[in-house]
Amino acid sequence: MAFLFSAKWAWVALRFILRRREELRNIRKKGFVVVVIGCTSGLGMAIVLAVCDRLSKIQSHGAHTVIITAKTEEEGVLLLERLRHPTVRVGFHQLDASNSNSLTAFSQNLKEKFEHIDILMNCTSMLPSAAELSWHGNTLRIMSADYYEAKLIIQALMPLMALGGRVVIGASSLAELAITWMNEEAFAKLFSPDSTEKDLDEIADGFMQEMQEESTDGKRVYDAMAYPFVQATRIALAHCLGNQLNQSSKDPRKRITVCSFSLGWCRSTSERDRAPFSALDGAEEAVFAAFDASPGEIQGAFLIGRKAAKFGEVFAAINADAARSRRTLAEKNDHHTHLKHLTRKAAEAIEDTPQVVTVEES
Repeated sequence: MAFLFSAKWAWVALRFILRRREELRNIRKKGFVVVVIGCTSGLGMAIVLAVCDRLSKIQSHGAHTVIITAKTEEEGVLLLERLRHPTVRVGFHQLDASNSNSLTAFSQNLKEKFEHIDILMNCTSMLPSAAELSWHGNTLRIMSADYYEAKLIIQALMPLMALGGRVVIGASSLAELAITWMNEEAFAKLFSPDSTEKDLDEIADGFMQEMQEESTDGKRVYDAMAYPFVQATRIALAHCLGNQLNQSSKDPRKRITVCSFSLGWCRSTSERDRAPFSALDGAEEAVFAAFDASPGEIQGAFLIGRKAAKFGEVFAAINADAARSRRTLAEKNDHHTHLKHLTRKAAEAIEDTPQVVTVEES
């Protein structure tokens, strides 16, 4: 009896050891390295804190690291004071993407210290105020920072991305407004499955040129359209890179995943904004895109409400349906006009037909 009792507990202990060994085997040997671009605003800082909280729940033999960036050392030091985390290392590196030397130094420093990057988050695109949107100088700044510089950063850091790494680009669904400005050729260049970064640059350059020039009636493309347009280019950039990387490996877990995501309409200061979502709500959307979304489902996609959607395909379908509806309506109108014409001709024919009078015999 004592032997059976001892054997039972020995079996329980063995199962515990085997299960624990399996758990240790699944624990990451190295901690995550996450680079967050654009975290100087209230929403950006909320994203960094949410990322740190998410990393603190992931077991690893090494420490997790989050690298934040700012254009000046002074701004970076202030950010570090506000973004310290008890279990995740938060570091800062100065970065001015408009300066090629700064971008090169940033890339080399990351390579020397970490070798690889697991997650790259670009959250530079934050909604300006109405006053900022209407100012021409801010239009140029929005286009430069949110598209051109964002693309340069991703291109510079892409060689450092680890297998199975992820690049997530924050964007706004206000990009829909830009569709009203685009012609079919511009739309196709942005969102075609075979579109290239050169195609995206041509459309962005064309928008900038059109914004600078005056039309015959003296009106230019409104400066307020710059923000919706640049959101469309950010979504298109993720779409383009995702399509290019989709064939890099048969296993989705081993290829780099690129997607864009909507933060939703978030309030940064409750006293001023009436947005329905808090900064924390928007940050959780960023965390979902970076950590939890299935790589096979989100490659090149735009996440809205945590659901993957191909931005270009959705609006192409909408435009196709609208065109189909217009054609159907035109065909109905033509058919109705044709029927009215036939009816009128028939009535005229009846009136022109000689009347035959039948006289009954008495």
